[in-house]
Amino acid sequence: MQAVLCGYYGFANGGDEALLATLLQMLPSNVEPVILTKDPLTARYGVPCCDRWNLVAVSQAIARADAFIWGGGSLLQDVTGPSSLLYYGGLMALAQTLGKRTIAWAQGIGPLKSAWSQTLTRRILQKCTAISVRDQGSAKMLGDWGIPFEMTCDPVWGLQATPYAIEGPAP
Repeated sequence: MQAVLCGYYGFANGGDEALLATLLQMLPSNVEPVILTKDPLTARYGVPCCDRWNLVAVSQAIARADAFIWGGGSLLQDVTGPSSLLYYGGLMALAQTLGKRTIAWAQGIGPLKSAWSQTLTRRILQKCTAISVRDQGSAKMLGDWGIPFEMTCDPVWGLQATPYAIEGPAP
């Protein structure tokens, strides 16, 4: 099974990179991930990556995949402008149109200041296969909309530590 992982990856944001590392650790072993990232040449995860700005390549990756996963963060918001919501919402809508399993994993929903942002977000989330949210505000919004979800903590708390080999004598 192949899954496209979509988030704010490759922008040198430690929190989002930690979310990606956690998601990769938590994926079942039968899932082959493809990461949408700002800079696929700098990917350090040992899995296939796709340049998130190459919409032809992204569309092809989604078409080949079985699932599409928004991986953590607050991707569905309009406080930074409409572009974020249009980008992430558009990719999720494409995956849903292509009949893929769509998962909103450990999301923070909002803030959504405009009515069109709320409508777009609600319509996209209504079609998701599974949704988990990480805060009470997001849970309330989905509850008000009648959209089923699971409540979770920020997944970074589940990140497994990887020991580092330190050369030389111990201090």
